[in-house]
This record gives sequence, C-alpha cells and structure tokens, in this order.
Amino acid sequence: MSAHPVREIPDAQPLTARKLSGVDEPQLCRLEASEGRKVACPEDACVFWEPGGAVLEGRCALHAIDFAREPGLAPWLLEIRDAFER
Repeated sequence: MSAHPVREIPDAQPLTARKLSGVDEPQLCRLEASEGRKVACPEDACVFWEPGGAVLEGRCALHAIDFAREPGLAPWLLEIRDAFER
C-alpha cells in the first residue's frame, strides 16, 4: 500500500478534444496529482509530453503509469522534469 494517497485521473484527454467538447477545466497533470497536488497539465511545455501528429493528438507519455503501484516513481520523475525545466 502506498504511503501517499493517490487519486486516479482518467486518461489524458487531448487539448483539441477538450476544446471540441466544451470542457472549460484544464486537464490535471497526472504526475502532480499522484503527489496530491491539483496542477494543470503543461502539455507541450512538459518534457513528458508526446506531440501529436496526423493521426494521434498530443498526450502525456506517463498516461498509462499506475503511480499507486510505484510510490517512489512520481517524486523521481518530478525531479527529472524540474531538472529539464532549469
């Protein structure tokens, strides 16, 4: 069992799909949410963002990771992301 409570967020919905559906709220960052924080997904400003193409929309590369099963992974990935941002 994880020491940190984890709130599951549905698979990231691409920006275009959110715009078309009329959703006002920004998609939450799954990485931040796994640490209990509600932070908007930075999308293409994040090192873990996979850009879209002709067929697929952009999405988070971490969309399928179950952070509850790997409790040390999210803090480590946040450190990596912070290092890239600096």
